[in-house]
Amino acid sequence: MDPWIEGLLVSGYAASPTFKAIVDRVQRSDVIVHVEPRMADRAGVAGMLRFVGHAGSVRYLRVTIVIPSARHAAIALLGHELEHASEVAADASVVDRDSFELLYLRIGDGPCRGTTGARRYDTKAAREATRQILAELHGSRAGI
Repeated sequence: MDPWIEGLLVSGYAASPTFKAIVDRVQRSDVIVHVEPRMADRAGVAGMLRFVGHAGSVRYLRVTIVIPSARHAAIALLGHELEHASEVAADASVVDRDSFELLYLRIGDGPCRGTTGARRYDTKAAREATRQILAELHGSRAGI
């Protein structure tokens, strides 16, 4: 695991009950999430969840997040994307990219087209998770 991502996970889990609840939901599911950092690009997308595959009873997702300068923002961004992973985990019908897109057509806001032309989705639940995690982190005395 990337040490920077691992640090975000540990800090978020310790300091934010909302972040912890999201991680716990994903861990109890049949979803495995690979998280990788990336540098900012011209697309202007801070984070993204992609469906990678389905093998046996396990579904694989990939989260990529831009490395922001503020640690709290990075933890909240990771929590936002993990909330999306928990949305996939909650819907057993998501077994490929088509059903992944159908889920977000149903529960998401959008789609809208990003600057690269790719479809982008978001959900009220993920935006609320971001807001709540940031509030919890700013109120935390965990020194993160």
